[in-house]
Amino acid sequence: MAANVQDPRISRLIARLNKGSVGDVLKWEETADENMFRVGVGQGLVRVGEEVSPSDGTRVYSLWVLDAEGRVIEELSIRPGDSEFDAIQELFRNARRSARGGQHFLDELLFWTNHLE
Repeated sequence: MAANVQDPRISRLIARLNKGSVGDVLKWEETADENMFRVGVGQGLVRVGEEVSPSDGTRVYSLWVLDAEGRVIEELSIRPGDSEFDAIQELFRNARRSARGGQHFLDELLFWTNHLE
């Protein structure tokens, strides 16, 4: 896997996925791996995942782009210091929130704690 994003289209894809995830346009799904989420886009699939190093706690984010047959078209890992680290970290968090119904859950928490203001 590449350490830095070489293709500017990948950077644009990450930005667009973030925008669609925040706007609830994209509906991310959970996978068997609790630290990986997927979303269908067009005729393909995008997966985003997070790994945390047990030795030092460093977070590494991975992105896979798959075609309609499930073949990997693009695969990369992004580490702290890489150009797209903040964007992919945000994408992972947005994907997790979307897949787990986080927006709705936060709205419920705010409703049930309204009397505490």
